[in-house]
Amino acid sequence: MFCWTTVLIIRTLLNVVVSAEQDVPDSEVFCVFMDSCILPCSFQSSRDDDVIHWFQGTGRQIHVHSFYNNQDQLGLQDQNFRNRTSLFQDQISRGNCSLLLRGVKVQDEGRYEWYTNTIYGSRNSFVHLRVDAPVSEVHMSQEENRITCSSEGIY
Repeated sequence: MFCWTTVLIIRTLLNVVVSAEQDVPDSEVFCVFMDSCILPCSFQSSRDDDVIHWFQGTGRQIHVHSFYNNQDQLGLQDQNFRNRTSLFQDQISRGNCSLLLRGVKVQDEGRYEWYTNTIYGSRNSFVHLRVDAPVSEVHMSQEENRITCSSEGIY
């Protein structure tokens, strides 16, 4: 009898923990078109053999950046992210796995997943990137009684 009660209590507690984890909303980051942007990520580093992967989309669709064997591993990186991503390698041992994305494009908008694996276990989470392209310059011209306003790069 005691054993079943213990099992039921443990199972109930696990269900509460799992439900709480599933209800955690994505982090949301707003980035300005063509600027650099940081997608946040933190984990418990083992200071050795840390594995970090960043993906765009759900279900690990597009490889954005990978790090393992104490160095960047960009062989599977999608060409749209080439030469635009980096990690703060001097801070990985302190648990910072944030991704620096340079030259943000409209196509970068969407959901990103980060995944870490250390001797302490695996962890993943999601960051939703929103791209903002504010109006920086407006051109006005007048021809007779017609005024035309135009701008570029607005999103």
